[in-house]
Amino acid sequence: MKSVLAVVLAVALIGLGAHSANAQLPYVQAYFSVDPYTTGMNCPGPGTQELFVVAHNYNTFLIAAEFSVSLPPALAYLGFTSSAQLSIGDPVLAIGGASAPGVTLSWPYPQNAFVPFLFAVLQCFWTCDDCLGGPEPLAVMPHGVSQSLTIVSWPALVADTRGIGMVSIVCPDPVPVEETSWGQIKALYEE
Repeated sequence: MKSVLAVVLAVALIGLGAHSANAQLPYVQAYFSVDPYTTGMNCPGPGTQELFVVAHNYNTFLIAAEFSVSLPPALAYLGFTSSAQLSIGDPVLAIGGASAPGVTLSWPYPQNAFVPFLFAVLQCFWTCDDCLGGPEPLAVMPHGVSQSLTIVSWPALVADTRGIGMVSIVCPDPVPVEETSWGQIKALYEE
């Protein structure tokens, strides 16, 4: 009985340790809004859209970062802004059919990445192309040259490549829905 209890306790502790380690994994995601964080959106029709590229769980001060973003056909890229003093490249992977490696951002003073940190704001235009084909990924990707999502921490000036890019969904609900009453739905199935 004691050995069974010890095994169950050991498995539970290992599970808790794995869960807490997984919860702290650094990641970067593009959001449609940041209050609240929104990771999926249907095409509202032609118009502009801001995408917020946010880093989570880095738990350090940073002075540089590099990444890229893959946009689906439903969104056309217009440009980006960032609080970084220096930016090299462009965050979007495909610009006019040409392949871009991504963007490298650098700040003159350490930035607080102990809390969610806004890397950049992408300006896009809704084309709504292929929205009826189903959900499409909007992914934060590794930089094309370094092949990683990299930040440079301060004061150690060490490159941290543990981050992973997350996927948001464009056009998650391709089927148009119209409001109706329960009686109208029942009438469809009556004989």
